[in-house]
Parts: sequence; C-alpha cells; structure tokens
Amino acid sequence: MAKLPIDTKSPEVRATAQSLKKYFLTNAEPLLKQYIDAALGTGQLQSTNAGAREEVWEVLKTLMLQSSDKLDINIETGEDVLKAVSTGKYTLEEGEKLLRLY
Repeated sequence: MAKLPIDTKSPEVRATAQSLKKYFLTNAEPLLKQYIDAALGTGQLQSTNAGAREEVWEVLKTLMLQSSDKLDINIETGEDVLKAVSTGKYTLEEGEKLLRLY
C-alpha cells in the first residue's frame, strides 16, 4: 500500500489534489482489477462494504471516462489538424479540441 502523501500527525495537514489523486489511484488499483475480473466472470468482489466500494468505483469510472491518451502533437496550421484527422492520426473529437486550442 502506498504511503499517504500527507503527514496526518502534523497540526497543519496540507496536500495537493494531485498527490491525493495519485495515492487514491495507486490504492484503488486492486479494486479496479476485482471489478474487471468480476465482469469477466473470472473473480469476485472481495470488499465487504458495498457503499464504500461503489463510491470508489464511481470515482474510478469518472476518471477513466474523462481521461484521454497523450497526443504527440506536431501541427503548425489548422489544415495540419484536418489532415491528421482525415488520415486517422487523431479522432474527430481530438481534432475538434485541437482546432479550438489552435
């Protein structure tokens, strides 16, 4: 189990959202594997607290749905984005976001 990214004994407990997120994801990994195994019929959920388990699952599901792969961006014009989408380098959604950024 990963070490909690904050000193809980300190009178001023401070942590960044990123360090807490990393801690959460590191420790939630076994539950994610259990969910996958249960969905595939190769395992069972072992948590005895269904409410807590479902809360963790909701956070994991949201993070997975909102995440995207890192793009190797090498564009100089909007036309480059359109070419990359048409050749399949980027999805239409990724291309749209890149055009908005551009």
